[in-house]
Amino acid sequence: MPARPYRPSGSSDPGSLPILIAGSIVVGIAVGVVESIVGQWFHLLILFPLLAGLAVGAFAAWLIARRRIRAPLAALVVAGLGGLTTQLAVHVADYVRFRAELEESVQQRGLTVDQALEAATGSPGFTGYMLFVAEQGITIKRAGQSSDGGTKISGVGSFVLWGVEALLALGVAASMARSRALEPFCERCRLWYGADQVVSLGSPDDAHVRSVVAALDVRDLPRAVESLGARTEDAQSTLTMRGCPRCLEHEPVLTYQVVTRLKKKPQARLKYRTLLRPAEAVALREAAAAHPPAAPAAQA
Repeated sequence: MPARPYRPSGSSDPGSLPILIAGSIVVGIAVGVVESIVGQWFHLLILFPLLAGLAVGAFAAWLIARRRIRAPLAALVVAGLGGLTTQLAVHVADYVRFRAELEESVQQRGLTVDQALEAATGSPGFTGYMLFVAEQGITIKRAGQSSDGGTKISGVGSFVLWGVEALLALGVAASMARSRALEPFCERCRLWYGADQVVSLGSPDDAHVRSVVAALDVRDLPRAVESLGARTEDAQSTLTMRGCPRCLEHEPVLTYQVVTRLKKKPQARLKYRTLLRPAEAVALREAAAAHPPAAPAAQA
């Protein structure tokens, strides 16, 4: 019997998606304006877009949890739009400040800002501004480098850099939102599943792991528990279940993974994950109660 992955329903509370769209765009604009203001004094290429994406993604994930949005694709698209908005807002805010600073000097020459931009780039307005900034170039410096040092990127390279920054902000925000919308949810109780609960512990040894996975594949849950073996002092395998905190009629998520380096920085490797039917979850708990984890095996 193959593993049965959890699949979100694609539903959400009434009116949630318009709220997510509006919220992501508003937050994206606010974050972009802040980035533009801070960028007057220093600009951390790549890092700023990542932070902007994190801000929009964190907001979107919070709203997804609050409004019970179980539509990963919609969450990805909307949060990604918010991430793009941050970078567009940076350029628009820079453009507004550029016009204000340039207006007095061009008026002394009998020109408007748009006329000056069109004379320099062939295009007025925001397009002319972006072409002008690209032509002036962006200087990338290493920490501690002198003010006249660094690598200058101009022309097409400027647009490529801006495109990379936009994709970073989009990708981070979209990934965070999609991950939150993929979390398992009990449609009966309208609650997100709780945290993973440890069912049993076992050996990290490959032979034991293969035996457990084979038993889980055929849903022989007592044999899976019996095959776990003994954990060691620095590594173990874990059987955990995650389910609805209210009802017993839901299908919990069973996860089997190997965790190493327990005494330092634990590292987990997923070995098996599936939904269990309610009766299977009961059988697993009963088997775990009948066969408690063995004491840690002595290491050679």
